[in-house]
Amino acid sequence: KPTQTDEMVGEVGVAYDEIPPGGVGKVELRGTVWNSRNEDEAPLAKGARCTVVRVEGLSLGVRRE
Repeated sequence: KPTQTDEMVGEVGVAYDEIPPGGVGKVELRGTVWNSRNEDEAPLAKGARCTVVRVEGLSLGVRRE
């Protein structure tokens, strides 16, 4: 049964701070700030748009848009 967080895959958030490749930081999505891991090979700049590629518990896996 899909959960509400599963539905976030494919949605676009905004990096709350800079997140290095493979690093952890914060991403704002749906008005909430989430713990997120940058799954991309390039850093995610503060304010950059990113796409949710995975949801694991209360953490998001994101890539640059």
